[in-house]
Amino acid sequence: MSALLDVILPVFLVIGFGYAAARWMGFKDTSVDGVMHFAQGFALPLLLFASIARLDLGRAYDPGLMLSFYIGAFAGFAAGFLAGRYLFGREVTDSIAFGFVGLFSNSLLLGVPITERAYGPGALEGNFAIISVHAPVFYAFGITLMELARSRGLGLSAATLSRQVLRAIFSQPLVIGILVGFAVNLSGLPMPGHRRAIGRIAGPASRHHLDAGNLGLRA
Repeated sequence: MSALLDVILPVFLVIGFGYAAARWMGFKDTSVDGVMHFAQGFALPLLLFASIARLDLGRAYDPGLMLSFYIGAFAGFAAGFLAGRYLFGREVTDSIAFGFVGLFSNSLLLGVPITERAYGPGALEGNFAIISVHAPVFYAFGITLMELARSRGLGLSAATLSRQVLRAIFSQPLVIGILVGFAVNLSGLPMPGHRRAIGRIAGPASRHHLDAGNLGLRA
């Protein structure tokens, strides 16, 4: 009970406050859009960049940890897809969207703050190891399936389909932040002195988790 109150309850109080702000306190949809654009387009990509650039790759990538997470994630996709297709009788594209929802857990915006509160900042290596391949793998998987389903009967070549998938994946700010973080980490280049500026921009994502949708701001 103590862990529930000390670790999990504060996170969901923030979610409840976000919902209340949009529902009853005049927080407008335009403001929600601005917060989400900043968080997902700037703060979170920089948080991932800074975290992965400093990550001890050899220690963080534990096979058991990765398997336990990704087996569960793909099982969630399968459950969502099969439910959409056979339980609700939806089209393949709709069923893939159902599966995509089951594929993605909130491992960044809820997983990171809950782990940090429970075990401290030093325990976040596993979280960032998962997240570092989370977006590229899941986006590649989901977008490829969706593009294949949409292209049925259109006669698209493999090259055209590949370009569409790659464009969709590498236009994601989160993926860009992850890849640049890996580039800095693997190159061995030291983080420059102005990393504090990066930290100030990424700070709202790491301390307050300003994803408006996940904070309940969509009433």
